Amino acid sequence: MTRERKSRKQVTYTTSKRRRSFELRSGTSAKLWVAVKALCKVLADSERNKIELPPGTMERVNLLPDYVKEYLGKDGLIEWTKRKDVPTLGVFLEEYAASRPGKSKESMNKRLTDYLVTYFGVHERLDEIAPSEAAGILSHWANDRKKKGKKNLSPTTRTKALSWVKSAFRAAVEWGYLECSPFEKVKGDNVETNRKRHYRISYEEFYAAVGSMDKDVELEGILAFARLAGLRPSDLKDLRFTYFERAINGRDFFRVPPTGKTGERIVPLFDRLRPFYDALVAAKQEGQVYLFERYRTCTNVGTLIRKKMLKAGLQPWEQFFVNPRRTRINELRDKGYSQQQLTVIFGNSPLVRAKNYLEN
Repeated sequence: MTRERKSRKQVTYTTSKRRRSFELRSGTSAKLWVAVKALCKVLADSERNKIELPPGTMERVNLLPDYVKEYLGKDGLIEWTKRKDVPTLGVFLEEYAASRPGKSKESMNKRLTDYLVTYFGVHERLDEIAPSEAAGILSHWANDRKKKGKKNLSPTTRTKALSWVKSAFRAAVEWGYLECSPFEKVKGDNVETNRKRHYRISYEEFYAAVGSMDKDVELEGILAFARLAGLRPSDLKDLRFTYFERAINGRDFFRVPPTGKTGERIVPLFDRLRPFYDALVAAKQEGQVYLFERYRTCTNVGTLIRKKMLKAGLQPWEQFFVNPRRTRINELRDKGYSQQQLTVIFGNSPLVRAKNYLEN
């Protein structure tokens, strides 16, 4: 019986000085193989015949794996400086996690490592991850993780995970490990908002939840600023006493510092919110900077609040910090606040509000 030989993905081209032949690494798709052969031929023909490269050629070259670019650089077809000490995926993720300290990042870093390593493996070098491989990660997350004893990811989680992966690989580019990210052109799922999970929280439910917090001023304040000001957990964590000011016209307000793509927001100190703020000021300790000092580094404050509600016989609502924000946005819209005013208070655009927050 003859053993069937695997077909090798060979690339061959001829320059003015030599004939080069090399083999693409295992796992390279047939589509990428064809693209690499065609691109190498274009570069070699240009060098040999002294003609200009077609437009867009170098953009395509930048997407090639580094080991292919190394061959092209040796033959003088492109400018190429070999990168030193490109780490494996496992080593890079440890370095990336170390660059993002704090308990709030621990869970994200662990999940990011899980999402990438189950697909590529811990020993895959960063420069060996081709765009064609990166493009298949969404399908893997959706269908193939169960084969490795993991839970398949929902469309919403896949979209979030892809944003984390893109951020990590942008860091790899900034640190000089890669020329460009293999994930840059990977598009996430087109996720439709599940409106069945939308829920408007009444004042009666809100005050009942506040009453179940065992007179913990900070937990009551977290609920109040989430429900009555529409703040997100990331906003609550960094809220300082110095952000509260009195306007010239007598209307008190507070500033929420920029987060991600959102600029600074200005939020009125609404009448229902004021008693909770006054209670926090009264309970303020000497030298305390943040409103919610005790829970600032707590990564599961939502779980803690839900447990207290259940203990008091209350049923927590779904999307625990999203629905309070959604409720407040709809309340202010119904009261006649303009789109511009809502953007100043909540930071999101009219398009995002219409898609994810506003009721019909």
